[in-house]
Amino acid sequence: MVLKIVFAVVIVVLIARMFKSQINRGQQILLLMQQLGFQSLGETLPADFPIAETSLAERIGVGLIGAGVRGRHEVVFFDCVFRGARIGVAQTVIAVRGGEECFPTVRADRTMKLESAGGWTMAYRHRKSLTAQEIQVLIMAVPA
Repeated sequence: MVLKIVFAVVIVVLIARMFKSQINRGQQILLLMQQLGFQSLGETLPADFPIAETSLAERIGVGLIGAGVRGRHEVVFFDCVFRGARIGVAQTVIAVRGGEECFPTVRADRTMKLESAGGWTMAYRHRKSLTAQEIQVLIMAVPA
């Protein structure tokens, strides 16, 4: 009986930490948007963003959408949520209206994937969220 209670407490603590971590990440990303001069689009991608033409079409939701300009390139970043075994799995996407040359650092990073559609190029780690710092590094690497 005691073992069941301890197990339940451990599960509750782990879930609470997970939610706190997600809240902190959301706050950090909103702060990043301010620092970059980007605007928060809530949960609505730009109307001309070609998400249906990509591997991201199977998503079950999007959120934490930021949009702005870096140099002469329009930039959008967001989290996609995909169905997981038991819960949704988030993946952060950084998209630039332009070609693969807009992501010079991604080509050297084997953990990142590039995908193009409708004049946009997207960079992401398959089924992985990026930290606010990782998002900032990718956006700042877009040629000005």
